[in-house]
Amino acid sequence: MTRRLLLTYLGLALLILTVLEIPLGIVNGRNERSDLVTKVERDASFLASFAEDALENKTSHVHSA
Repeated sequence: MTRRLLLTYLGLALLILTVLEIPLGIVNGRNERSDLVTKVERDASFLASFAEDALENKTSHVHSA
């Protein structure tokens, strides 16, 4: 009796965790991807602006050793 009750509780806990954690993981993955895309776009805009300024001024901002 006790064993069956324990297995039922464990099964129920596993079901609840599965139902809650899988959607949470999917949402978290989407948010992380969105943040990464935003950061890459920001960095690309910065580099493009930096390159545009360098080309317009015909100067090199890279220092050679």
